[in-house]
Amino acid sequence: MIPPTYHSGIFGIGSKGAFQYIHNCNDADVDVFQYLVSDGTATSSFQDSVIIFILNEAPFGEPDFYSVQNGQTLTVDELSGAYQMILILIL
Repeated sequence: MIPPTYHSGIFGIGSKGAFQYIHNCNDADVDVFQYLVSDGTATSSFQDSVIIFILNEAPFGEPDFYSVQNGQTLTVDELSGAYQMILILIL
């Protein structure tokens, strides 16, 4: 499998052809992935489109639980447990 063409995120290909796509959450966009797969004898091509919509809603949080020993300092990432709603359509 050769890496597809994309422009809005991070794309990684695993050793068995699995892939992971992490969208840059700053904007809504459309990405088109074009694959060329070969087994050494024959090749096949495939195209897939991903449409990303960013919904303009307030982030929501999940409960956070922490424990700390007496005299120790607890540091928490300010975005820990916060999520923004993202709708992804794969065509």
